[in-house]
Amino acid sequence: MKFHDMAEKPMVETIAPGKEKQKYYPSFSVNEDQMPELKGKEFGGMCEIVIKASVKSIEQYKQGQIQYRLEIRKAAYKTSGKDNGEEY
Repeated sequence: MKFHDMAEKPMVETIAPGKEKQKYYPSFSVNEDQMPELKGKEFGGMCEIVIKASVKSIEQYKQGQIQYRLEIRKAAYKTSGKDNGEEY
């Protein structure tokens, strides 16, 4: 399985000229009923989660960028194996 950096830079110029755009990461929320394996995790802690999603829409912007809106259907907490040296 190959990991992709999910960081995004804002599409709209909202910062002062000459400053670098800050990256941000998409997020989603789950509760302990949906994923009990997260119980005991600390703020800032990392984990591996595999997601199965349905593509709900596809949009193409003027800049040529294509964006996919996904509906998360299932997720699994990865409990075995090493992180293969991946950094989060």
